Amino acid sequence: MPVKVKPALFIIVAGLLLLPIAAVAAPSLSGPTGLITIPSADVIQSDQFNIGGFMVEDELSFVINGAPIPGLEVGVGVHGRGDSLGYLNAKYQLVPETREYPGVAVGAVGINDVTRRSVYVVASKNLPEFGVRGHIGIQTPGDPLFAGVSKVLNTVSVQRPGEKSLALQTTLLAELRGSDPSVGLRLRLSPHFVLHASYVDLSTGVIGLSYNGWF
Repeated sequence: MPVKVKPALFIIVAGLLLLPIAAVAAPSLSGPTGLITIPSADVIQSDQFNIGGFMVEDELSFVINGAPIPGLEVGVGVHGRGDSLGYLNAKYQLVPETREYPGVAVGAVGINDVTRRSVYVVASKNLPEFGVRGHIGIQTPGDPLFAGVSKVLNTVSVQRPGEKSLALQTTLLAELRGSDPSVGLRLRLSPHFVLHASYVDLSTGVIGLSYNGWF
């Protein structure tokens, strides 16, 4: 059966292709480091962690990720939907990204919940010829294919007297999970805080705030 994609997604992706590239590492709505709902092949460093809170309509979800060993990202999520109050995630980076080759990672979401468990493989790569960072993967069960791109709209450097300069960076995101497109943006307010706003499946608004820290 052919996949039907809403025209709005093509408009967003076309806009992304005309803009300069960058990336902000942050948790996705599903927990692992990624875009809006899909994971990327990136993992946080062994001395890092991130925490995110997302308001999905009238429900609040929390995620936290850490790296017990290099290359392995593990996380815990807490949400108010369904019978389970929490879920476990894990992602392992098989191959780091290089200039010539994409990074590749394998992972699982909802490891402790047999009704929600999903296993995936994902590849991520900077695409300088298009000026975007691309991600493509396959998962099971459910819609098998997912893909996305990210793009920095602007970076504003703010210099305060006696303090280091602060870069405010806005990143536009677009992704496709099966036939369901989502769009959003991230605003990096500081080296630690990132503001999230997205339109999941072009039907549900999501806002969130995440914190990136170091041990």
